[in-house]
Amino acid sequence: MLDPAPFTVNHPDYRVIRLTRQDSDRLQVLYAACTDFFVMTEGTAPSLTAAQDEFTDVPEGKSPDDLHFFGLCNAQERLVGVITTAQQYPDEETWWIGLMLLAPDQRGRGLGSAFYQAFEQWLVEQGVNNVALSAIAPNTSGRAFWQRMGFKEIRQTPPRTFGKKTHTVHVFCRRLDQVAGENPMMAPYLSATAVIDWQHPAVLALAHRLAAEQDSVNAIAQACFEWVRDEICHSVDYQMNPVTCRASDALQHKTGYCFAKSHLLAALLRANHIPAGFCYQRLSLDDRGAPYSLHGFNAIYLPEWGWYRIDPRGNKPGVNAQFSPPQEHLAYQPQLAEEADFPAILAEPLAIVVAALQTHSTWDALLHQLPDITPQEADDLGLLKVGQALTRVLPSNKTL
Repeated sequence: MLDPAPFTVNHPDYRVIRLTRQDSDRLQVLYAACTDFFVMTEGTAPSLTAAQDEFTDVPEGKSPDDLHFFGLCNAQERLVGVITTAQQYPDEETWWIGLMLLAPDQRGRGLGSAFYQAFEQWLVEQGVNNVALSAIAPNTSGRAFWQRMGFKEIRQTPPRTFGKKTHTVHVFCRRLDQVAGENPMMAPYLSATAVIDWQHPAVLALAHRLAAEQDSVNAIAQACFEWVRDEICHSVDYQMNPVTCRASDALQHKTGYCFAKSHLLAALLRANHIPAGFCYQRLSLDDRGAPYSLHGFNAIYLPEWGWYRIDPRGNKPGVNAQFSPPQEHLAYQPQLAEEADFPAILAEPLAIVVAALQTHSTWDALLHQLPDITPQEADDLGLLKVGQALTRVLPSNKTL
């Protein structure tokens, strides 16, 4: 019977277990599958005793009891990932990650992020203040991953020998004593909900695939924005069914009104730890007056700029939404007296929007019943709360 780990990973088909020396054979199989990592690091495949040695390779001043090994198993009980750690090393405030590996066929699915985040949350609950690790210079994807997880590079070491190779080593650290309390107001803008279901496996996989080649929060946000803008077909522009609401449904069917596209973009951003909210405008459908409808888009929080609004509706002649912080390039600009650009940034989509999307199954049926609100209703919903003033460059050519 495998010894259960003290934390669980947020994925229905995977679970975390503690590993002991009795699991050396299973760990050796994983190491053999990850030969690419060992060749990059040491210039050769893992030795036949690499897994056994892991349980006795103790940092100076520590004992085997200070080592902890966590394995990630799939539904078939195959060991597909591992995190090895040393507690209270190199100081009493810090846990050191010696190794984190995923089998090659499990990469690019968001599993690495889910595995590490579950481990980090457990560390926070234990009162651990810092977590640190190192990555060799050639491991660019690994270094980018840790930076996405919130680690900061604190130093580089002189070249060191690893087997047949020599590498400069980048040392990273993350302050966990700040994690639990950092930006508590942002928590709602990072949460998963029934509509913003960013923990759905397909959404997670896409989120981390889009982030994999990026090296900054801005670049990740731009990649997610442009993918939703360009790859998800607007329901009216393409006359596509079904009407989608949940982020995962918009991804599955590759179509959605502006609202559903904003739900998917928020999910992809939240999956990458980028706070994302929802903004609305009230617009005339024909630029002349009634009927009016809400138009939905996003605001995201960028460390360099603060809240920044983006519109993934989808471009067409007369509509040119772009990602170019700090300047806004949204799809539309209200021009008529009854139109409005509501300044509030909401953590959840408006209930009236969700209800409309869930009530109508075809694009043309919803087109005749698009959600709208009066100025008084907007005030009651908090949409008139003043947000940050941003520069706007907004054309007008409306199909919401």
